[in-house]
Amino acid sequence: MHRLVLGFSLLLNIWLVTYMLLAPHSEGASNPAPPAAQPTPTATPQPAPPPTQGAGGYNLIWPSEDFAHANWGPLENASVEPNSDVAPDGTRTATRLVELAASGRHRIEGKAGGLQPGAPYVLSLYVKPAPRTGVMLEMRDEQQHRYGTVRFDLEAQRIALKSGDATNAGIDAAPNGWVRCWAMMPYEANNAYYSFAVLGPPDLAPAYAGDGKSGILIWGAQLDPAGPLAYAATTEGPALPH
Repeated sequence: MHRLVLGFSLLLNIWLVTYMLLAPHSEGASNPAPPAAQPTPTATPQPAPPPTQGAGGYNLIWPSEDFAHANWGPLENASVEPNSDVAPDGTRTATRLVELAASGRHRIEGKAGGLQPGAPYVLSLYVKPAPRTGVMLEMRDEQQHRYGTVRFDLEAQRIALKSGDATNAGIDAAPNGWVRCWAMMPYEANNAYYSFAVLGPPDLAPAYAGDGKSGILIWGAQLDPAGPLAYAATTEGPALPH
């Protein structure tokens, strides 16, 4: 009897093992799906680097130091005296802008082409008291859609007033007692018009009665995009980056 029980148990175990091996899988059991393919990582987009300044610099104003040149003008209640003093670069090429004995504005005007409409440009000028201590940078475009002015106090080396469409301005120290005054404005035309005016006492007024002898020293006018960039002298034409 004992042997019969052992044999029956062995047969039962064999049958269970065989059933488990041959039985079909249930609907709930399935092979795990392969992992989904992951996207290939890409580099984070970086802003394009700003354009580099060429060896020749960038200045749409020419000539930048000879204010007696035919490209400059008209003069309003003012005269120019070239080679009157030592410029920031150590040469005797600074011009004295002198007010006439007349009432009104005392300024020199200029024009530059080659601008990209809608883009901001910076007008800059090296200035020194002689003995007037105020200068105004005035800017407009050809259609007069944009107009802005900035008045500078040279004695205190500060911005006295910024108005109109001028978006930014500054005054920076330069060699030999000079300062570099600059003002930024967007232009809506290919051509820019600008002027540099002597400001009068006692409150840096743009229109006043001149005495016929006072003025300011000027040198190194420049117009460049989104500057002010390092000064680039011009003589025969504008300086453009290579």
